[in-house]
Amino acid sequence: LPRIETNTIRSGFCLILGEGICQKAPKISRILNKLKQKGFEFEDWNF
Repeated sequence: LPRIETNTIRSGFCLILGEGICQKAPKISRILNKLKQKGFEFEDWNF
């Protein structure tokens, strides 16, 4: 983009991405566990 001087990722993006994933991990885990109980198969998501 012409308005951005460099192609590097800015630190704000990394901070928001990293913190957002860490904060939402428990919620995502709960949702996945509920889906698993309802019969949703996680063949490719073995973690």
